[in-house]
Amino acid sequence: MAAKPRFRIRSTALAVIATTIASLAFASASLADTGSVYFDTNGNAAAGFTNDLFNGSFTGIRDVGLGPAVMPNITSGNNNTAIGTSALDSETTGLNNTAIGTQALEANDVGQNNVATGLGALTKSTSGNANLATGDFALELNTTGELNVGDGYFALSANTTGNSNTALGSLAGSNLTTGSKNIDIANAGVAGETGVIRIGTQGTQKQAFLAAVSGKKIAGPAQPVLVNAQGQLGTKAAASAKSSARVGNSDRKLRAKVNRLQRAVRQLRAEMKRGR
Repeated sequence: MAAKPRFRIRSTALAVIATTIASLAFASASLADTGSVYFDTNGNAAAGFTNDLFNGSFTGIRDVGLGPAVMPNITSGNNNTAIGTSALDSETTGLNNTAIGTQALEANDVGQNNVATGLGALTKSTSGNANLATGDFALELNTTGELNVGDGYFALSANTTGNSNTALGSLAGSNLTTGSKNIDIANAGVAGETGVIRIGTQGTQKQAFLAAVSGKKIAGPAQPVLVNAQGQLGTKAAASAKSSARVGNSDRKLRAKVNRLQRAVRQLRAEMKRGR
């Protein structure tokens, strides 16, 4: 299933290059002389400046590029697609990367299975794997972080080494730096935190609705869900042993006072009857 999207992206890139070739064929000689088109028997194809199409000694297969310089440092990387100025510019041995946009995955050297679409998307990433950045400057500062998904303008833009973060929306997760396993939806997140889910922005969203909750029974023991002033959800903290002991002592003292009061009331009633 993973190969299908890469095939569609690569097919699109080849179609773009074919269109470029056709345009060059009918252009004036002065225009055509500003660049060239490259094909080889290993399925590599590129269009750009004559002396900047792949490394002269590279052995990669099925690499496709379009731009002024196309993967000029690549040596043995395979199945990479680069469209845009400086896209995958530092690529040497990385595999299965797709970079569409100026400086997309520009610093990637050996990273694999990354997808970056947008200006500056994943531009600082060197060896991170399996990241998805969609939108200008999404995951911009990521260097070695892996398995991150940033979808939106500047999504996860400050993340450097954090792993398995998911951010959806413009500026979503933009405060995250090194934390991992966070989910930020329309929320900038907090630097360094790990394993936190944040949905919406305090003061921006005024109401929250969640389907399939109201009227639904829960099997087994359950606790009420509480919300603090910051919007954090949780359940009431369990009482400590000392707290439980204090509550027990308070209950015993209260019962003793009630018993004394009841005895006093009974005694008062008996005296009132004798005085009649």
